[in-house]
Amino acid sequence: MRSVGQQRQNPARFRRLSCVLAFALCSATAANGLCGQESASSSFSNQQRLLSTETAHVQRRLHSRSADPSDYRLKESPLTDALTLKQVKGECKGVTSLRQSPAQAELTTRMAAGGADALQFSDDQCAAALRMPKVALMFLTTGDMPHGKLWREWFESIAGRRFMKAPLWLRAGQLPVDNLRAANCLQKGTGLPLSKIAQLCADHNSANVIDRQHLFTVYVHNPPMHVGYDMCSPFFGHEVEDRVNTQWGTWSLTAATKSLMKAALKEPLNERFVLLSDQCVPLYPPATVYTQLINEDKSRINACVQDGEDTNIYRFSEEMETEKFKKTHWRKQWSRFTLLRRHAELVVSDTELEAVFEKYCVNLGIPLEQDPEGKDKHCLPDQHYVGTLLAVHGLEDETDCTGMIVNEDWKWDTNNPFPIRPKGYQKWEIDIALFKKLRQPSLCKADDALFSAARLVGHVSQAQSNSTQLLYSEHMLNSSCPLFARKFPFEVSETVFTTLREAARDESLFLLDKYVSYS
Repeated sequence: MRSVGQQRQNPARFRRLSCVLAFALCSATAANGLCGQESASSSFSNQQRLLSTETAHVQRRLHSRSADPSDYRLKESPLTDALTLKQVKGECKGVTSLRQSPAQAELTTRMAAGGADALQFSDDQCAAALRMPKVALMFLTTGDMPHGKLWREWFESIAGRRFMKAPLWLRAGQLPVDNLRAANCLQKGTGLPLSKIAQLCADHNSANVIDRQHLFTVYVHNPPMHVGYDMCSPFFGHEVEDRVNTQWGTWSLTAATKSLMKAALKEPLNERFVLLSDQCVPLYPPATVYTQLINEDKSRINACVQDGEDTNIYRFSEEMETEKFKKTHWRKQWSRFTLLRRHAELVVSDTELEAVFEKYCVNLGIPLEQDPEGKDKHCLPDQHYVGTLLAVHGLEDETDCTGMIVNEDWKWDTNNPFPIRPKGYQKWEIDIALFKKLRQPSLCKADDALFSAARLVGHVSQAQSNSTQLLYSEHMLNSSCPLFARKFPFEVSETVFTTLREAARDESLFLLDKYVSYS
């Protein structure tokens, strides 16, 4: 029997063994009714959870390099089995004019500029072979994930599905010729052989539901001392390694956000980066959220100056100014947002503005009515830093200027020293009507977007050969339409789950893709 060190030299095999063990453990716990509990009251002991977390970290550290010849990496990709390079060159006329989504166009451009080699390090080699852009969901949490059951069903509803309108689709282990031709034109004749793509994209029994779908990646920042998530949790193994203790109103929240982005940027397929909290829930099915975000060509963050907009300029202080950063760059943003990849890269690489904010953008915790001289600027970095950074670099026009990705109901609470806070919903308020309202139906026409996205999605057996688009949707929501909502605390999680599960079957409020017709 090989030693642990020898096993770690073959990470792909080690990962598969770990997944088998995790799947067996989850099956056993599910039989006893333990699976799906995301709270601190889980029946797993702290030692078991800590071991689970460490196992997940080991898997993450090992994933990027594999000596297993059965683990097909793109760097080994020969020309496709069906078409020669000469045929590809001769048949590309007209193919390059196919309309791509902005995210897919950005991914194609990066690959053409020398980024294709990075795809061999993708965690999802099926999506890498298909050159399919991903959406990174980044959860900034206080610990436990109260809506784990809901998120599990949400991801499960898209598990095993791919996009039929993408250039590469399998049917009984093969690719339609038209799609194959388009794929090779876009990839300059470097696509994987059909047999290898079939193996990479075959359905598999991963213990983690997130790993069984190809649209989203997930990253969780929990406190350093948090014991981690059960193997049965969809968030098991998705915690970032670099974690900081966070406190409201301090730079630590932005530091944690940058840690999430840094981890997400390691996945070369990630093109959109969504910051969420543990009290967020989805308002739409996965396919709708995905197609909406990859078809948007701007970051969802309010980094623009608009007439009548309050940027809380009183929080700015003169000592913050630098050669590049001026008072005119000051912005006020929502704490949750979506960034294009190049904007996420800018946030992670910045150190200059970070130093200014960490030193001068502080909140002393003095209530406004007790601070008539304005000694406390009440500066909240997570409400200003990213938008201001984009403004400093002249990128306001690459944002949608509204930043509405999560619907939050801000209320005045006279019992709180900082009275304006996002409303936490109570059990008696939660019903289907609430979630319909949170979609903002007067502004956002959901029906066309729902069914347009559903038609783009299908299982391998439903793949079509007459593709004319590449992940492009003609029926999109307005970028001001929220795709998620908060604030739903732990005590209402079961009510939310029950309500939204029923709503998933309501034709006026689809939430899970398995209830949407794909015909």
